[in-house]
Amino acid sequence: MNQAFRRPTISDTSEAQYRPTSTVEVAQAVQSAIQANQQLSFSDAPNFKATNRQYAQITLSNMNQVVDYPARDMTITVQSGLTVGELHNILSSEQQQLPIDWKDPQQTVGSLVASDVFGPRRFGHGTLRDYVIGIEAVDGHGRIFQAGGRVVKNVAGYDLCRLMTGSAGQLAILTQVTLKLKPAADQQRIAIFGFTRLADLESSLERLNLSAACPVLLEMLNRSAASAILPDVALKKQIPPQAADCNFFLVCGVEGTASVCDWQIETLQDELQHRAAWKWTETATVERSKLSDDFCRRIVQLQQPDHKAEWLVRLTTLPSRVVSSVSMLERHACLIFGRAANGILFFRRELVGSQQTPIEHTDPGLPAVTAVSTLRAVVEDDIGSVNVLKSSEVCGATLTASCRRLTTSLCQLFDPHQVFSSHSG
Repeated sequence: MNQAFRRPTISDTSEAQYRPTSTVEVAQAVQSAIQANQQLSFSDAPNFKATNRQYAQITLSNMNQVVDYPARDMTITVQSGLTVGELHNILSSEQQQLPIDWKDPQQTVGSLVASDVFGPRRFGHGTLRDYVIGIEAVDGHGRIFQAGGRVVKNVAGYDLCRLMTGSAGQLAILTQVTLKLKPAADQQRIAIFGFTRLADLESSLERLNLSAACPVLLEMLNRSAASAILPDVALKKQIPPQAADCNFFLVCGVEGTASVCDWQIETLQDELQHRAAWKWTETATVERSKLSDDFCRRIVQLQQPDHKAEWLVRLTTLPSRVVSSVSMLERHACLIFGRAANGILFFRRELVGSQQTPIEHTDPGLPAVTAVSTLRAVVEDDIGSVNVLKSSEVCGATLTASCRRLTTSLCQLFDPHQVFSSHSG
């Protein structure tokens, strides 16, 4: 038997690993897993390990090639094992970009799409669902299927591309992805505005809804989040004394030619000058600045569960409810940040001593149960959701009964043998 498809046993599950080199071999690996009653744990996608069943790892590291790159068509087709760092370098050579923020350049394209990672630039550029126009994948039956295509104007068949994007590897293994691209911007700059009161922040967000400027990122930070993020990426290791009274911050990012960036920064300053208590603007440079990229990467890192976080919760709600949601937990010592204009906020409590920048805490601690129950009150009318990304006390997402039924039905349809995950609402 080909060693790539060696059927693992309980005694050697820690070493068992499928290393396919093609989509056909991925299908063979899934079929072998079905026959062996195994679950597959993805080493290059969101991980899942079985509890009462044998499991084996599958890695697509050998499937890391560019299949097709017609640069003039602004699309690229790659195998899922290609890393996003390599993809970025390939696109940069043609002055193009996939404007999606990621945590680690070693993350694979398949993992990026399966997890549907997004960062601050979602505000201006959208999410991966706007850029994935074609896929090839293997479902839990071991069947190969395709959806979409290699051209932007393709509306044939069901939109499985959007379904697979963000499916966390629970429906199928992505083996090939076609992405729509954008031209890389000549320049990018950021501006930071500080506010003393939530009311000033709220009125500024309302004003920006009518702004002539078009920022590509508009990130809200409370002081705890700003203290943990801004000194590392923009403010020379400390928030300046002039911003000592600021409790909330808006980070605005613009892209375009040098003149366009200058005009947008000046416009934002004019529109927010009467509400902001403090401002900082990145100095224009000849070369493309990396501060915006560094800021977005730092935000994406904090969005992900890690050993430094005590708990981490994502709230998705109406933009009109963002400020009231922030006010519910602001007095507690937690990092609050997110896309205020999109209605997406992250609430993160750091473990004692884990923060890079010391912050004086006025509360003895905020249990995850309290935080989650407080935020669930925001979406009790079934508009939005609360997703617990990390906690030892509470888990899961607040979804409607119909959403839970739909999720379970999809898993049973695509993965009836539970090769990828257990089925639960």
